[in-house]
Amino acid sequence: MSKAPVRPRRRNRNMIPNIERPGSLFQTEQPAPLTETPIQNYQGPRENIELQKFAQLILYGISLAAIWGGILSIAFFSESTTNENFLVLGFGGIISASMAIALVEWQRRRGGKEVQSIHGYIIGIGFFFSAVGVLYMTRLLISIAAESGVGLFIDEGRPWQEEDWQPAAEAIYAQLIACILLALGQYWYLRKLKGEITFGLAVNTLTPLAVVMIGFGPWLDWSNQVVSYELGVSIISLSALAMWLALRTNNGIIFSIVAVFSGLVPILYEFAHSPEGIVGGEGGALSLMTFIILIQGALAADDRLRQDLMQWTSIFLVGVVIYAIWLVGYEDLNLVLGPLRADNLGDLEGVLNLQVILWITVLIAYFPATLKRRIPYMPIGLAGSLFLFTPESSVIPWIIATLMLPYLVIISKVTRRWVADWSVIAISGAFLIQSYQNPIASEYDFFEELILLAILVIVEYSRRNERLSDFSINVAISGLFLSKAVLFGTSWLIPWAVVFYILITAYLQQQDAVKSGEESKFVTASLGITIAMILTVILSAFDRLELPMLDDYQNILDGFNVSLAIVALAVYLMMFKFRDSELDLGYLFNLTQAKGQSMVPVFDQDTQTWVNPFSESTENIEGYGPLARSSLLGPLA
Repeated sequence: MSKAPVRPRRRNRNMIPNIERPGSLFQTEQPAPLTETPIQNYQGPRENIELQKFAQLILYGISLAAIWGGILSIAFFSESTTNENFLVLGFGGIISASMAIALVEWQRRRGGKEVQSIHGYIIGIGFFFSAVGVLYMTRLLISIAAESGVGLFIDEGRPWQEEDWQPAAEAIYAQLIACILLALGQYWYLRKLKGEITFGLAVNTLTPLAVVMIGFGPWLDWSNQVVSYELGVSIISLSALAMWLALRTNNGIIFSIVAVFSGLVPILYEFAHSPEGIVGGEGGALSLMTFIILIQGALAADDRLRQDLMQWTSIFLVGVVIYAIWLVGYEDLNLVLGPLRADNLGDLEGVLNLQVILWITVLIAYFPATLKRRIPYMPIGLAGSLFLFTPESSVIPWIIATLMLPYLVIISKVTRRWVADWSVIAISGAFLIQSYQNPIASEYDFFEELILLAILVIVEYSRRNERLSDFSINVAISGLFLSKAVLFGTSWLIPWAVVFYILITAYLQQQDAVKSGEESKFVTASLGITIAMILTVILSAFDRLELPMLDDYQNILDGFNVSLAIVALAVYLMMFKFRDSELDLGYLFNLTQAKGQSMVPVFDQDTQTWVNPFSESTENIEGYGPLARSSLLGPLA
């Protein structure tokens, strides 16, 4: 009989706490130490200070517009203006400025006496409020003085009244003195500070110009819409003060902005004032530009200004004056400089007008700075603006420009090549335009011919001494050739002089190319011959190559043009010597095409780069043959 089954014994297992069992949710982990690997050249996020400054500037501009809108609405656009308005605005501005400056001083003395960027903005806002307060407090004092019986500030046509009263022009001096003292006081305060004060310096510099701009309204009304001595002295003084302060900021950009805007102030005043009923009053505001130009020129020569910045600024400085010269002619404005007026000049009124005074003033004022290579666009601008003058008034500028051109191009050692090149191009272009637009020949006989021959002599001498580039010489000669004095003038001598000049020049260029053996000179000489032939053919087409003493022979020969035959024979004999070295038209055309192709890259899909598949070598360039030479085709034509 089988035995009863026995339950197997349970094996002994060591009881392990749940918290220590592997895989348990309660299993504890020993934190392992972390090892940090430094990242090479890692730079953490930085604050964009420039963006913050730009945001502050935008907010300041919005607040400034709102503040000015409120001030102007209270001061000028209310139904009536009384002393109470001036009192509120004056004290409000002064108190606001005092609070801003006091806040900066309190924080500066607690934080190491160093002005931070935000403090600079607060100082600028404080300076703005101080200007508002001083102007309106001065206006209040003027009203109080007039009410007390001070006749200096009372105009005969505007007796004292409590509302909407306007003082006499002498009151401008009071606000001028207050503004000058304020600006100098602000500058004295800024000089004591250390740190970021650029914005405060900018506001201090622009404050005089802001006062000048405010004068568009009240100051013109006080002076009865006439540019009086009081208004003229104030405009010149505040503009000069602004440029002087801008120079002291040691910031070339601020000076450039202030200098250019100061030149615009007389133009803006000329548009703003309306001297009705005053004979010869037009041009009084624009005449003040002569003094501002003198100040600009004196400060532009200062060595503290960066040369490269002044070079770019000179474009705008000269451009503003050129616009003023054009405006004088367009609006028929008069010269009004105190006792020097158009009415007092007599027969010189048409010769020495406001255009001439501005042009000569720029030449004198900017000349020292030009010698320091700071105003390179002065000679270019003055030469290019000669066509803006009337025929009668252009005589003096043309004589001065023609006399100064040899100094600029030949004598001066500081003149850069590109300045000389563009000055010659500008004066020839001005001669070309004026010969059709405002011909000098309508007032003075043979004056155009003398100027043309003088420029030709200067250009030729400069070419022989390598003072000008071939490009500028060719452009200048082309401009002179296409002028009315050459193509449609009455003198037969000028076309012949021009033709023989360009032929002799082409001959000398070809001779120089043969001596040097350089390919570039052969190309230049051949182009010169081509241009000479084209110009000669044009003169022939306009019947300008005529000799009066050969007219009888032409009639005898049944219309055969003996003059043209002489020119053709002279050209052929002169250039026959260079028949083997002259490049034909086909070669010049193919060379130009090859040079143009070499300047245009092509994208290569295989290498994913821009390449130039065209060869720059001139060995494979072919021409049409010796019969296609310009010196042969020109006489045949």
